[in-house]
Parts: sequence; structure tokens; C-alpha cells
Amino acid sequence: APGDQGAPWAEELLAGWQSAELGGLHWGQDYEFKVRPSSGRARGPDSNVLLLRLPEKVPSAPPQEVTLKPGNGSVLVSWVPPPAENHNGIIRGYQVWSLG
Repeated sequence: APGDQGAPWAEELLAGWQSAELGGLHWGQDYEFKVRPSSGRARGPDSNVLLLRLPEKVPSAPPQEVTLKPGNGSVLVSWVPPPAENHNGIIRGYQVWSLG
């Protein structure tokens, strides 16, 4: 299941198929997959759990609403993070440059 550890498994019955394409996965998240044979109501044993780690990518949008507030020999820089859909993982920090 995407996101939270300990979230319930998502289950999908794929009658007659031997492969599946799963969408809606997120960068920077870990996923677990397993496959179970089924013949209607009866279920066989689960496969081994396969782990997938989608690596984080750099954010695809800049911070928003960047402002400067001058003070006594200093400046306060503030911003709003990029929209969540552009994080592509977990933003752990920011770099601020001053050219003068």
C-alpha cells in the first residue's frame, strides 16, 4: 500500500493474467509486493515478499511566495514549499544564496 508503513495491503484479483501494471506509486517511497495463486474461493500460499524502493528525485517546482524582509544589517528570507505533487520525495532542506 502506498505511503504509511503498516497500511493494509491492497489486493487485486487478476483472472488469467500473469503480469500486472501498477500505477499511482510515489517517488521516495518503499513498497512491498506479493503474489498469491487463486482458484475462485480457494487461495494458495503467498509468494515471497518483494521490496521496491523508488528513489527520490529532485523537486520539480521551486519554492513559492519567496519574500525578503530587510533588518539591521540582516535580511529575513521566507518561502512556501513547492506544491506537494512536485516534491518527488521528502524535502529535507533548502539552500539560500546571497550574491552581493
